[in-house]
Amino acid sequence: MNKKLAIIMTMIFTLILFIGLVSVMIFQNFTSAEAESSKIGGVVHSVESQTKEVGGVIHSVEIKEDTTQDEIVTIMHKMTHQKVLADDKWGAIKMDPETINEVYSVIEASNFKDKAALLSIAKKWKEGNFSEADADHNFFWNLQNGTVGKAKGLMSEEQEKEFIKNNFHNLGR
Repeated sequence: MNKKLAIIMTMIFTLILFIGLVSVMIFQNFTSAEAESSKIGGVVHSVESQTKEVGGVIHSVEIKEDTTQDEIVTIMHKMTHQKVLADDKWGAIKMDPETINEVYSVIEASNFKDKAALLSIAKKWKEGNFSEADADHNFFWNLQNGTVGKAKGLMSEEQEKEFIKNNFHNLGR
C-alpha cells in the first residue's frame, strides 16, 4: 500500500511540476509579446501592425498657393500617420519641416473655413510639438467624416522610426 501511495504522490508531484513549468512558459511568451505591442482601445496590437508599410504613401507633395482646404486637410491627415496608433491607416506623407512650412504658409494666406484650427495645428508642428498628433489626426478624420482608423494614441519613438523606415525608405527628403 505504501508503495502505491508513493507512486501516486510522485505522479501528482510530477503533474503539478509540469503544469507549473507550462504556466511559466506561457506567461513568459505573453509578457514578451506584451512588451513588443501597443494597447489600443483595450486591444493589444503588435508593433508591426502599427509600423508596417501602408498603402497610398506619397513621396512628393505638391502644395501650391491655391491648394484647397480639403487638400490641406488630406495632406495633414496623412502626415499624422507616422505619429499615431490606429487600427487602420491609409496613406502617409512624411512629417518633415519643409512640408510643414509649406502647409503653414498656405493656411496662413487662406480664407479656409477652418483656418484658425488648421493654423494652430500647423504652428505646433512648426515648433516641433507633436504631443497632440493623435487629437490632430482625429480632427482631420472628423472633417473627412472618418469611420475607420480613429487615432487612439501616439506611437513610441521606436515605433515612429520603424514606420518611417518602412514607408519612406525611398524618400529623398
